[in-house]
Amino acid sequence: MVFVSWVHHGRSSDLAERLGATPVFITSDARRTPATALWRWTVQLSRTIALLMRLRPRCLVVMAPPIPLVALAVLYRRLPGRRLAIDAHTGAVLRMHYGNRPNRVLPLLARHSDAVIVTNAPLAGHVERAGTSVLVLHDPPARAAPAEDPDGSVLFPCAWAPDEPLAAVAEAARSIPRTPFVLTGTPRGAGAQLDWPPNVTLTGWLPDEDYASHLARCSVVLALTTREHTMQRAGYEALAAGKPLVASATTALRTWFAGGTIFAEHSAADLTAAVTTALERADELTEQMVALRAVRADDFERDLSAVRAALAL
Repeated sequence: MVFVSWVHHGRSSDLAERLGATPVFITSDARRTPATALWRWTVQLSRTIALLMRLRPRCLVVMAPPIPLVALAVLYRRLPGRRLAIDAHTGAVLRMHYGNRPNRVLPLLARHSDAVIVTNAPLAGHVERAGTSVLVLHDPPARAAPAEDPDGSVLFPCAWAPDEPLAAVAEAARSIPRTPFVLTGTPRGAGAQLDWPPNVTLTGWLPDEDYASHLARCSVVLALTTREHTMQRAGYEALAAGKPLVASATTALRTWFAGGTIFAEHSAADLTAAVTTALERADELTEQMVALRAVRADDFERDLSAVRAALAL
């Protein structure tokens, strides 16, 4: 079994491991912009075709987006004895740049797969309306490295994406100047132009071991998105590490993070209050998060079994 993604993604790595698949990340050296999409996809398609011809996996799992990878996988599925699962992220199910309207192409392709996987029930509903069966499978809540003594910092694993309320985070940090905030990821877009206060550290991109060290010693993790149906990798990582979480008050996040979490709207005042509360209640929230991790581990194993059954593994 092979799990192919056209970007490096932690969920793909984790699911590949739990499914017993070999993760393969086929990337392009070109910068990821709309202007380079056709070139990047052409290069990645040719590399993926070469990979499939060489390995000829009986079972193939692909991450969506992008749609061209899904289309190629559907063609591969037509070969005798092949099985296909599509791990559909929010950006594949909904056209987020067009008012979150459903992507009509994905369900048409997904009908020719053996399993479509999404991270939450609302996303499943969008795909199922087109007559496609969908399985919900969250990221595995694996136990992270042992936590260190909390240092009072707030860690925001940041993609510097348009759905992150970065201006509100900057103002919240400014209002509690004695609380260190650590933002990971390479600054880009409007967020990179903000006037960040002195108690905010912008780390840039971090190697895995350095990021893990920040996660192990922080006191609170932020998982923030303005997109209603988007799950947050940062939230899954807080769950794995048993860390108190401040998360956006969306239905998707409220449903999964049913303990150890303070939910917030995206105003500076609300984020300030949520972070302050999380720091004050850190011990209590840590206990809740560790208990929730055990529950979600059982949920994951149940849902993983359904995926394995769909793929006849």
